[in-house]
Amino acid sequence: ILQTLNHSAFVMVMEDLTVVSYNVHSCVGSDGKYSIDRVSNVLASQHPDIVCLQEIEVNNSRQHSQQQQPTPTPTPTQTRLWSHPHSHDQPATIAASLGWKEPHTAFSKAISSEVIDGCLWFKSERHTDSSSSSSASGDFGIAILSRHKILDTREWSYPRYRTKTLRNAMACLVQLPSNSRDCIWIVNTHLGCHTGEEQYRQSLELAKFVRFLRGEKGGLNTAAAATATATGVILCGDLNSLPHFRSIQTLESVGLRDVWKECGVGYGCTFPAEGLVGPPLPWLCLPPVFRLDYIFTQCFEDEYEQGEDTVVLRPKDIHVVNQSADRGTHEIDLCSSDHLALCATFAIGRLNSIT
Repeated sequence: ILQTLNHSAFVMVMEDLTVVSYNVHSCVGSDGKYSIDRVSNVLASQHPDIVCLQEIEVNNSRQHSQQQQPTPTPTPTQTRLWSHPHSHDQPATIAASLGWKEPHTAFSKAISSEVIDGCLWFKSERHTDSSSSSSASGDFGIAILSRHKILDTREWSYPRYRTKTLRNAMACLVQLPSNSRDCIWIVNTHLGCHTGEEQYRQSLELAKFVRFLRGEKGGLNTAAAATATATGVILCGDLNSLPHFRSIQTLESVGLRDVWKECGVGYGCTFPAEGLVGPPLPWLCLPPVFRLDYIFTQCFEDEYEQGEDTVVLRPKDIHVVNQSADRGTHEIDLCSSDHLALCATFAIGRLNSIT
């Protein structure tokens, strides 16, 4: 497939790259049920190559030692008030279910916390009873799953906004299938909520992070990453921002392109997943009315100024994952989370000159 860029260059499209962004709400659905399988089915229905997850958990069991019971008994950890007690590595479990030959995962912790007697305790606040040996760890944050090899990972913590929960961003340098030296930065983030000022301040930090990745030449953690060529960035996340918010305008002002604006159809609303309105009108059901989840992209160099054989990434399709977006025989349960997933497909091409 050839796509002409101008009179002297064209892109030879080699293959597609499918990316999904999904706030999974700790794998607790809008119906209150905890299920990793339901989340996995939603993702598997899109046959993704890259998955960016927000509100994901990696929990370890607490070991209780009792005098009458010398063998420690594992007790699942509850990380958030809305979550359920479990001892699962959710990103690894989901990645293993997607049918990839060799799944790659990276997790970035925003906070460590545990619910004890109905109260949420953060790791720095929690005190361990000397009568028991506690190794509880409830880590809550974001994750990137990839069908393709992850060459390097970067993390970026946002300054705390007032007394709100800490938020963060992460980036993985993912090797593209076209060539071992071709790669792209996949960025995942989850911005704050309830006030546009918080999202705005975090978007300024996020813009700094993207600029940092663009200028990242040395200091990479692996030899493969040091010899790779990053052609651009795909930014995914629950930005908790409507399209007119300053946070969105900030990202667009630094060259990030909203993929929905380029090839989306409709409004792109992803929240609430089932559109249920709570008290005092619990019986009222509406379609999702807020666009909070986004996928952006940016090329690090102008396509027209690049040389021959340069890899380019172009948005091809984007849609909200609902029943009509099922790409296979998987049963999609829209109650899997309080958000709907967002899926985008990019065409991977190579720039060549016309002679």
